[in-house]
Amino acid sequence: MSNNNNHNHNSPPHQNGSRPSMQPPFTEENDSGFPSGSPQGESEDFTEKSSQPLSPQGQENLRMLRRFYISLIVTGVVLGGFLTWGLVAVMNEWELINPPPEQHLNN
Repeated sequence: MSNNNNHNHNSPPHQNGSRPSMQPPFTEENDSGFPSGSPQGESEDFTEKSSQPLSPQGQENLRMLRRFYISLIVTGVVLGGFLTWGLVAVMNEWELINPPPEQHLNN
């Protein structure tokens, strides 16, 4: 009596140590891009709303979000530059940038 619990008896044998093929998580019947547990009506409503042009208020909100995002990036780069400059200045003050002089052992 042998215990071969590691083999799936329903799959075909694999050659050259190849892995078994995996089934796709979505079937062709439900091609909405969402798992089968989500309602299909919600995904259709989303695609209809996203294809409509933005209102003037929506365009203004999008412009403000873009400016805010760019300002966050610029602020991060500037603060990072100041932090780097300060770190180099402190390391230079404490003489941590230059390597220590070589010590020769006298034999």
